Amino acid sequence: MRIHARSLGMYKSASYVDNLPDEILREILLRTLPRQFFDMDLFVSPRYSIVLPVHLSQVSRRWRGISLSTGELWSYLSLVVNESTTRQLRKLTRIFDVFLERTGRCPLNFRLECRLSNKETIKAGHHIISTILTQQRRWKDVQFLWQGLNPSHGFGNLQMNDMPLLRTFVVDISICTAEGALIYPKLDLEKSQQLEALVVRNGVALEFGETPKYRLSKCAVNIPLKCMNIASPRTCRDILKGSPNLQSLDFRTGPDVESPSLESGEGNMLLHRGLKKLDLRYGLHSEFLIDGLCLPGLKELYYVDGSLGTGGNTLLRFVQRSKPALTSFTIHGTYIRVALLIEVLRHLPTITHLTLLSCPLNASFIHAFEIPNDTELPPAVSKVNVSVLCPRLRSLHISCSSLYQSFELPFVDALNLMIESRRRSLKTLNKVTVHAAPRRVEYYAPLDRERIDHLKSCLESGRMVCIDSVEELPSSIAMAEGLRRMRKAGKSNTSHVNRWRNFKS
Repeated sequence: MRIHARSLGMYKSASYVDNLPDEILREILLRTLPRQFFDMDLFVSPRYSIVLPVHLSQVSRRWRGISLSTGELWSYLSLVVNESTTRQLRKLTRIFDVFLERTGRCPLNFRLECRLSNKETIKAGHHIISTILTQQRRWKDVQFLWQGLNPSHGFGNLQMNDMPLLRTFVVDISICTAEGALIYPKLDLEKSQQLEALVVRNGVALEFGETPKYRLSKCAVNIPLKCMNIASPRTCRDILKGSPNLQSLDFRTGPDVESPSLESGEGNMLLHRGLKKLDLRYGLHSEFLIDGLCLPGLKELYYVDGSLGTGGNTLLRFVQRSKPALTSFTIHGTYIRVALLIEVLRHLPTITHLTLLSCPLNASFIHAFEIPNDTELPPAVSKVNVSVLCPRLRSLHISCSSLYQSFELPFVDALNLMIESRRRSLKTLNKVTVHAAPRRVEYYAPLDRERIDHLKSCLESGRMVCIDSVEELPSSIAMAEGLRRMRKAGKSNTSHVNRWRNFKS
């Protein structure tokens, strides 16, 4: 009897849900939808399963009727079309058609990954892509990764230009002819005034209206170098000009050497106060992109000095003009001068994380970070002292293959003195990483006086000793001591050193 009573109680509680009005039950079902359907990264799996709406529609006849009449419940779909069996591809095509039909006229939140590599995937992918392109006016939060498209499949003139509901758009489309020529699909965002997040990868030709006004808060344009002719500094400028709420811009491309930079006169100056992060990684010449820009609210900057050798001067003018309160600064400057780099850093006293890649550094650069003995500053620096370079610095990362040539005792001594002076006065610097990589050999040392002394003793023995990791310090020191003893005895063992070199390479 007790079991029977419990079962009755279970059905009785279930009946309470059945007694709810249709509108309330529909609202409960809609609460199962995800707040964020997919990650902005193309290679992260979605956070929502396509099975849930199917299960909800099979609870009862009433639930099925409510589910089928609620188009929004079916508007979230994630499909991957790749090398599968013919039966699986037919099933995926059927799922796509059913979900699209049941959405009614609701906005679409679809994630479609189509890799066309054989006859079966081409057939399924062609149907899915062609169908979804006819529904552009319903796109809301969509993510498309389409690889292996061919003009013979009907994609020679692919256009996306009528998306008034678009809010989040992540797109990576590759169209290539049989001869290997690239075809760039057209992405016109003039009608997409509701756009908040945009990620464009691969060869997609961006176009904007005359006076665009977007709600963009995050934008990433990642165009490979082989497709550089479809993006320019003007594209970056148009994004900033039409997106006053933009906080993060990742523009990883650049013009070729012959492309002129934008004129930086006062009439062409573009002021954007809201941008917090600017990433110009992998661009050939970041100077073309920041020339003529004023970004006083910038907090994070990744800058690349190209082969023209004039990017350092452009960077200095940008810093003097914008006066940003940068906290994180990464510069890839193969041709920048040390004196110019120091001058740039003097205008950025709020930096806490500094990364220098491929910069031609020397001991004088490290000495610039030292704090004189007579300088007394509190641990929390409220007022910046112009005589101290980057007084709030917490992390310093240096990575440069050419650094190995100058990575001798003076450089290590300067590094040691700088660390000690900052420990004594500011007590803020807590990590230093140095990568000097001939033949892919790296030295990594966290900020530790003992490890700095070990490196110093190794370098005193000769530059044949390289350290791959902290774990190899004991064996490397033993090797250094062996080399020192051989030198004191007046002996030379080149074969031993050569074997060490070959082992490291």
